[in-house]
Amino acid sequence: MRVSVSLTGHWLVGHFAHRAGHQGWRVDDVAVQGYNLPHFGLVTFGESFHGNHHAFPESARLGIEPGQLDLGWYFIRLLAGIGLASAIKLPHMIVPRRGLKRVDTSASGGNQPQHQAESRP
Repeated sequence: MRVSVSLTGHWLVGHFAHRAGHQGWRVDDVAVQGYNLPHFGLVTFGESFHGNHHAFPESARLGIEPGQLDLGWYFIRLLAGIGLASAIKLPHMIVPRRGLKRVDTSASGGNQPQHQAESRP
């Protein structure tokens, strides 16, 4: 069961999160965009917030917008709490990647992320 759930989550991310879904961020001049699949956050331990991963690839936390359940982030916090993880990066600690743009979310309820980014010159 564990292997089936893990492989299904990996396949969902690899296949669907590069095709369509909610896009809170866009990165100009890249070959592939990432999209968020919020309904699969639990199964994928947050990896289904792939648009956020493309926006902030160094971030340990992928569920950065309100309502995005990121169990992977909670596990990393647990590891940090017992001294097994350190130097954990979050979006507000990372220099925004070139071409990063916030997609207008006003049509989808106007949820703003916890961390904003501006594109670099």
